[in-house]
Amino acid sequence: MEMKFRDKVEQHKTEIDRLTFQHATKLARHEELLEEEIQNRAKISKLESTMEEMRAEHQRREEALQKSLLKVQKNQQEVMSAYKVQLTELREVLLKTQEDQVRGSELAEATIRNWKQHKCPDIEPFRKEIDSLKLELEKISEEKNQVTEKLENARHAIAGDFQHQITRLSAEVSAKQETIRRQEHTIELLSNSLLKAREDLSRSEEEQKVTVDNLTKTIRVRTESEIGDKWRTLMEEESARCEQELTKLHQTLIASEDRWKDERTRLEDYLEQVNFLTFTVVYMYIHIY
Repeated sequence: MEMKFRDKVEQHKTEIDRLTFQHATKLARHEELLEEEIQNRAKISKLESTMEEMRAEHQRREEALQKSLLKVQKNQQEVMSAYKVQLTELREVLLKTQEDQVRGSELAEATIRNWKQHKCPDIEPFRKEIDSLKLELEKISEEKNQVTEKLENARHAIAGDFQHQITRLSAEVSAKQETIRRQEHTIELLSNSLLKAREDLSRSEEEQKVTVDNLTKTIRVRTESEIGDKWRTLMEEESARCEQELTKLHQTLIASEDRWKDERTRLEDYLEQVNFLTFTVVYMYIHIY
């Protein structure tokens, strides 16, 4: 019976060791999940920091772009103003030249009319002056065309450079926005994974706690019941054995008392005999001497 009890205790110890090992394994897994959670939080923090830096960089570049746009617009306005001034001056020169040409033409016509009317003998100087004015007008027209062409080229160059800068900056802004969007998506995925891991960890801990509690209660009840039955049996057996021992001791005590009484009676008889002999010897000794 005692051997069975020890075997049952060993089985319970083995079961408790197994549950302890499972609990330690799950606890190690939970620690790994916690470490992963810490790492994910660090990654999220790093990504958030990177995103903030990229947002700040995007804001800085956007401000720089705005400044560049304002500067380009200002330069364009200054160039346009300068070209407008030059164009106004050229127009004034052209208008003055046209007026001079008109006056020269009117003067030539008037001279011709006068010559026809008055029969002026020498018109060659007027013709030379008219030819000179025509050449000057052609030169001014050519300069006007050159200035107009330069103005158009400058406009196209400024517009092209301005459009190129806008396109490049827009592409950079779009790329940064796409990078930020991907990082925000990654952060959202990591946050969802972290939330799911936390829920799984909490659910696993709760399930493990319930399982361990139930198993502990079952083992405790079973162990208490078996140990109680075992101890009751052992106590009954021990009580019976003690009763037997007490009975034997009582019988031995009674036998010892009987032997002691017999021995006492024997000793008392012997003492009486010794006393009688002593008295007889003393009496005889007294009478003899």
